Amino acid sequence: MYPDLPPHTLWSTQPTGGLFSSCDWPGCASTKLFSSQIAQSEHVSATHILDVLQNTSGSCTWPGCRKSKLDTSKKLETHVVNIHIEPLRCAFSSCSRTEPFGRKGDLDRHIASVHKKERRWKCPRRNCTFHIKGFPRKDKLNEHLRTRGHGVLKCEYRHCGNSTADFAPFLTEAELMSHFDDHHGNFECGIGSCASTSSAFTPRTLRSHVFRYHCSSRSHMDYENLCAIVYQIAERSQSNTCTITEDDSDGLQISDNCKECVDERQHNTS
Repeated sequence: MYPDLPPHTLWSTQPTGGLFSSCDWPGCASTKLFSSQIAQSEHVSATHILDVLQNTSGSCTWPGCRKSKLDTSKKLETHVVNIHIEPLRCAFSSCSRTEPFGRKGDLDRHIASVHKKERRWKCPRRNCTFHIKGFPRKDKLNEHLRTRGHGVLKCEYRHCGNSTADFAPFLTEAELMSHFDDHHGNFECGIGSCASTSSAFTPRTLRSHVFRYHCSSRSHMDYENLCAIVYQIAERSQSNTCTITEDDSDGLQISDNCKECVDERQHNTS
């Protein structure tokens, strides 16, 4: 099932010329002598390499190897074959990298990006420089899509930094749902111009929003009062949604107009 080690990938045992040699695998307790490298290689494959492949510790036990996080037999087999038995090395003579690659896909990506200078991964935004220029690797394109907001999905909740018309940082539904779980909750702002929007705040982001866009004085005392108000709203709410309104101001100097709403409306109509 597993390929034998060719002589040049073993250690530096030379042809015996009729003499006998013992196993050079570090720690081998066998006293058996071998008359050829083929016989020695068969012993190594059937005994030592098999032990490495059957190890279930999650780490490679090949002598001198410290690779960990090999938590499945397939990952371990792929690592042992590609790194130790038939090393996947770059064949370009000008390449400075001497270490083998753990996966063929990694080697192919290295060749395409370093030696062939391919840049076939294009940004879908036609007005983006990288729509023409492209990237040598898909992970670099994905990084660009997220950081520049050139992805395919955006958050639809108002007052979210990922909801502007020209910013779509999410590449999959799973990423978008993870964003919802991490950054949104069941709190809403019902003050002034915000009453007609849906923002799905968390308690923390609701406090921050009201304090920043609706509190006129923004003093430390205002923030402490606001924390108490949000807590009380959550305690008395009879529905899944907790909404703060002007009636909950409790001494706060509240402004009806939300500057963020105004700025966003102007942005969308410009």
